Amino acid sequence: MNSSSSLRDAHLHIAQLGEELSHLNLADCRSLDDALQRLASVARHSVPGSSSAPSPSGRGLGEGYPPSPVSLSFSPSFSCPRASSPAPQASPWLIAAGARAESWPERRLPTARELHEASGGAAVIIRSFDHHSIAVSARVIELANITRDTPDPAYGVIDRNPATREPTGLLLEKACDLIWRILPTPSLEARINHIRAALAELARHNLTE
Repeated sequence: MNSSSSLRDAHLHIAQLGEELSHLNLADCRSLDDALQRLASVARHSVPGSSSAPSPSGRGLGEGYPPSPVSLSFSPSFSCPRASSPAPQASPWLIAAGARAESWPERRLPTARELHEASGGAAVIIRSFDHHSIAVSARVIELANITRDTPDPAYGVIDRNPATREPTGLLLEKACDLIWRILPTPSLEARINHIRAALAELARHNLTE
């Protein structure tokens, strides 16, 4: 490759990029409904027991679902895999990334109940494209033990229903750590694969250093 035509960047999160490339990509979804339909399609093929959703009341949502992150293993690409992509290996978690809710007509991420209904009761995490907010399903709220009495962490916000103070599923800034802390650390092999995938993707876009 001609070095004069390549690109350089002094601040890249290589491992994080690689991990995100292994998740369902919602970057090209054009609406909230589009995102929910895509999640529903993937959940039917990748999340055990997702066809029968328990009540999102908060009790029993995490039974039989130990905190173990999903790896959808889609081919690295900045384009969004469609519902016709090969079915990933079954996992109790479904993690999606790249959501651009500010470009959707609804201008918001899904609620915990909407994710619960779309995924059939699965543990779902949607990460905004800017990494400053996430939306989680009712099962994830249960697994993280977030309730109406859980205080907002420093530099973070747990969005709540103004009438009941129950969490809506939207978490901002440092409140996202309430979810990330219940996920196990990726294995060394997984980290190596993430870095390799990220480097291949960057090279594809002519970022070489």
